[in-house]
Amino acid sequence: MDKLPEWQSNMEFDIGGPPQPQKFSCKRCQLRKLRCSRNEPCSNCQRSRQVCEYRNLTSRKRPAAKEYVVGLEKRVAWLESLIVRLKAASAEERDTMLEAVSLSDDLLTVDDQVSQASDNRRAVSRGLGPQHYLHGSFQIRPGGYLVYHGASSVFYALKEAKSLASKRRVRQSSYESVSSPGSSIYVGSGTDFNHVAQHFGIDMNDDLITKMLMQFFKWQYPYFMFIYRESFLRDHTGDRAGSPYWSTALVLSMCALGALTSDEESERLMSGQFFSAAETIAIVSGLARPSITTVQTFLCLAFYEIGRGEPSKAWGFSGIAFRMAQDLGFQKDPDQWVSHYGGEAVPEDIEIRRRIYWGCYCSDKIISLILGRPVQLYCADGEVTDRLVGLP
Repeated sequence: MDKLPEWQSNMEFDIGGPPQPQKFSCKRCQLRKLRCSRNEPCSNCQRSRQVCEYRNLTSRKRPAAKEYVVGLEKRVAWLESLIVRLKAASAEERDTMLEAVSLSDDLLTVDDQVSQASDNRRAVSRGLGPQHYLHGSFQIRPGGYLVYHGASSVFYALKEAKSLASKRRVRQSSYESVSSPGSSIYVGSGTDFNHVAQHFGIDMNDDLITKMLMQFFKWQYPYFMFIYRESFLRDHTGDRAGSPYWSTALVLSMCALGALTSDEESERLMSGQFFSAAETIAIVSGLARPSITTVQTFLCLAFYEIGRGEPSKAWGFSGIAFRMAQDLGFQKDPDQWVSHYGGEAVPEDIEIRRRIYWGCYCSDKIISLILGRPVQLYCADGEVTDRLVGLP
């Protein structure tokens, strides 16, 4: 038998066979995103003369669920906001806040977060819209009107970055604007546009207006529950200046629908003039200054266009109305966003906003059915309860 070469005779054989390459890249290659040879040491570490280390696979744990991480992040965010509020509060306010803190009420457990996230995924898979449990904020725009921004809005992020004292001043002034009918938030709602009506041959003080409104409430009102009759008539027959529930454009749009049901041909022909005047006012002044009456006006115009066989304009007008309603935050529970500013609102105002939201919601389904188009308001997006206390 021939003698083995010297290099083979000096070689130590491993009974377990040649070393197998690592299953994962080394730490340095993972950090630098390099292609690792997965040897020990790897070629990259050898070339750079660095220590080559691999993660201990035996201690590798299953990564935490995304819902669990989201739950922890929300816990941290809530605690951070609590600390900021405690830091800016006085001694008495701090004691009151600490006594009112209840983790079971103000903060969901991780299990609740997981369950909530699962429900949200199922809702999104059914096409129920975005996550509706995220917090948001109402803000006063430079024009003086109140709008809503969700948690992902850059405007909401900028507002949260301000000091707590500044936030309180903004919230207090915001609530005063909401609760005071004569405040700037309602400017433009009842602005005098009689000259526009006169341009279309309409006298706003004529008895014809009253007659057409009667026709609307008799024949059309049962299908247009986004208008609260009592508050509208109260403002129509009373002081219209700065009224949140009355506007010239809304009156004209209601008269346009009411005229269609008149027994007299001359009055039915007037419906086109009512519509043109309302459309002019809504487009010129309503888009820049969202308001309750503007939402109602565009919905009336949308139904008028459906009756006239103009589906494209009807779809556009209804879309403006629904987007504006969301911009004003009607999908949020009025009890919550009014208390957001630290005050109390008239119960009638809260219920009227509930009525407007559900009226828009039902109108969206009707228009979607008539035109065969997708809906724009989803039940999962709304936080408004379906109770109508004290309203017919």
